[in-house]
Amino acid sequence: MNVSKYGKENPILILGGGMAGLIAGTYAQQQGKKTIIIEKDSKTGGSMRMSGGSIWCFKNHSDYKKINSKGNTILGEKLIDNFLPSIEWLISLGAPIENTIAALYRETDRYCFQMSPNSDYFAEFITKKFLEFGGEIILNAYIDQIESDSNHHIKSVKIIDNYQTTSINCSALILATGGFHNDANLKKKNFGKWSDKLIVRGNLQSSGDGLKLASSIGAKQSQSMDSFYGHLMPAPPAEIPRDRFSEFTMYHSEQCILINDSGNRFTDESICDESNAEATIKQNNATSYMIFDETIYQKYGIKKSISGQPDSDPFKKSIEIQALTAKEDSLEKLLSNMSNWGVNKETALKSIISYNDYIVNKTKSSQGIPREKNLNPILTPPYYAIALTTGITITLGGLEINENAQVLNTKNLPIKNLYAAGGDTGGIYNHSYGGGLCLGLVYGIIAAASAIKNNNDI
Repeated sequence: MNVSKYGKENPILILGGGMAGLIAGTYAQQQGKKTIIIEKDSKTGGSMRMSGGSIWCFKNHSDYKKINSKGNTILGEKLIDNFLPSIEWLISLGAPIENTIAALYRETDRYCFQMSPNSDYFAEFITKKFLEFGGEIILNAYIDQIESDSNHHIKSVKIIDNYQTTSINCSALILATGGFHNDANLKKKNFGKWSDKLIVRGNLQSSGDGLKLASSIGAKQSQSMDSFYGHLMPAPPAEIPRDRFSEFTMYHSEQCILINDSGNRFTDESICDESNAEATIKQNNATSYMIFDETIYQKYGIKKSISGQPDSDPFKKSIEIQALTAKEDSLEKLLSNMSNWGVNKETALKSIISYNDYIVNKTKSSQGIPREKNLNPILTPPYYAIALTTGITITLGGLEINENAQVLNTKNLPIKNLYAAGGDTGGIYNHSYGGGLCLGLVYGIIAAASAIKNNNDI
């Protein structure tokens, strides 16, 4: 392929056809700027297709800062301020989204718009809209090299398409490859020696292509490189079907207690399941053991359906896929069972007794690791246990950008004509979370608008 057929107008190139790439491309094409999306998979959609389809975002700056106290405040506030205008733009396209009432997220309110009927349908809609506006998509292809001129302006890229290398001129390049959650080397470097145990909940094509390309020309990495968004899931020998991850996710771990194989609690479980997932990757074999009683099980472990569908019971489902589970009428029996998994029975019993003593009697000497909320004692038989590991959905570190989505170099200066959006950006969330699809939506639009404006200003 040769871009000369577009005459003197060099297109905007977008690497990655997930949420961020499709949004950026559709916005640019709507503004009359020729745009090409380069996607290495055989279809567009990326991790968006695997999501529950909720485009959500905090309602105000204070809630963002409450949850993401270590995040990039400038970028976070820009995300909040531009969320509803970005939603309004989607609605103007006729996008299949519905305003829904979402449950509080860690005691904060949020806007939530649900893709209807599902994320697959939305992915097909926005892909079709991009093509209707005149955009072009090259599937099963990727960028191998970025080429700059003597003034460090990005002028072209080399892409590999059907094993052939082609140079394509461009006016700007937007990186939207979805992060690095499926790259073994980057995970080991940033998440530690047990990172190979991570279950990849996101798109398998997201292996840090954007990060690697930008780094090769001097881009700066953001804070939070060791941070990711994920959830706890049954550990091996359980094998979880990729299309059923949500059924086996232990969202209620924040109501239970977690111990490692030494028998010790290692985190404040009540913060949230996402935090528990990050803490678990640091434990031996990236494994933790969730313990709860009948009261917790009935109140939090079974997710009641409101749509006439069967209730969701991840513990029961986990038994069906050969997860390590136990159910006993006494803690001693439960821990004897768990000792066969390699858990220190004596220390584990002491940990549970101390935890219960602190919760029931408020004995500070028994507190151990503090517990902020969800003060549920482990007292009502039968008792339950399950071995868990971490599932990773998206990385939270990536390329450092400014509020115009321009990628910065190591001197904190914008790299000419280079932008990033969605999972390729980093630091907006830092060891916390605030919605993934909103990053692609808001910064996809910002990246496209900046690319158009900066090109016009040259």
